[in-house]
Amino acid sequence: MVGYFGSGLPYSRTDPDGNRLGERNENRLPATYSVDMRFNKDFTLGRASRELTWFVEVDNLFDRRNVLDVYSRSGLPDNDFVVQGTGLSLDQEEINKYNYLFDHDPQNFGPPRTIRTGFEYSF
Repeated sequence: MVGYFGSGLPYSRTDPDGNRLGERNENRLPATYSVDMRFNKDFTLGRASRELTWFVEVDNLFDRRNVLDVYSRSGLPDNDFVVQGTGLSLDQEEINKYNYLFDHDPQNFGPPRTIRTGFEYSF
């Protein structure tokens, strides 16, 4: 098992017009951490020194939702507090749907738990 920890990176808050609020980089993102794991099981094949290894690798074992970026207006990773107007003739329900998709940008978060499994053959 391997663990990672990072203190939150600095960022600058802005108002809706994009003007910086306060000093440069005076706010911080939340800390990030993750635990990765690898499990191996070796099998010897015949009398030769050949081995077959079955492995499982798990990244982000505890499925931690690490924040990598935030909207500078709100300081949140999933809401920028700005109502997006498209200029198109859309009803309010469609506009709300597009606002939701815009606010929930997956790039603002680290990767979720991933699991890989496979075999290694040594000869």
